Amino acid sequence: MLKQAMGVSHAKVILIGEHSVVYQKPAIALPLPAVKTTAKITPLNNGQQRFASRYYSGPRQTAPIELEGINALLIRY
Repeated sequence: MLKQAMGVSHAKVILIGEHSVVYQKPAIALPLPAVKTTAKITPLNNGQQRFASRYYSGPRQTAPIELEGINALLIRY
């Protein structure tokens, strides 16, 4: 079972070609290191997991639909 995990990332802005990268074409993107976010997941005693970020904090199993992708990845662990 997962003990505890934490991730930190910064934002990016895609100026031109946001969808073109799907077709293996170039895009112009810039990092925004000043805009950071942190996500943390910890186990709970009842077998569930707690997810904490600036967008949502609470049980992973009841996270909002906007976090469905992250939830699907975490369900395997």
